[in-house]
Amino acid sequence: MISIILVSHGPLAKALLESAQMVAGRQKQVYALGLEPLETAEHFKARVQAQLERCLIRGGVVLVSDLLLGTPFNVSAELMQTHQFRHLTAMSLPLLLNLLSARESKTDLAALCRGALEKASAQMMDVNDFVGGLSQ
Repeated sequence: MISIILVSHGPLAKALLESAQMVAGRQKQVYALGLEPLETAEHFKARVQAQLERCLIRGGVVLVSDLLLGTPFNVSAELMQTHQFRHLTAMSLPLLLNLLSARESKTDLAALCRGALEKASAQMMDVNDFVGGLSQ
């Protein structure tokens, strides 16, 4: 099974995983790491690298960071130079749920990521427009 690692500023990754489990049930091989307020980038990188290496032993890995060019993103991008995994950014509950629902049936990580990104982005909308502009 494909492992998923969530990395974020603070507790966002953990909260996102907990929310996803409310919808999809308990999940195996999904890990959440949050950058602590006083933690250095190097210490955080060491924690992410250790988790990444444990997951890579079991197979493919998709890592999802919270924010383009933030510290969790930068640490993960740096690890891409020495480790083989897929890295997505702009984590969201729809993105995570799409990854979780498809990861057991997909072995092609690139296809899994493309499909999850497409489905998640299709769920973003202005609800006022969706319901016909009832409240302006």
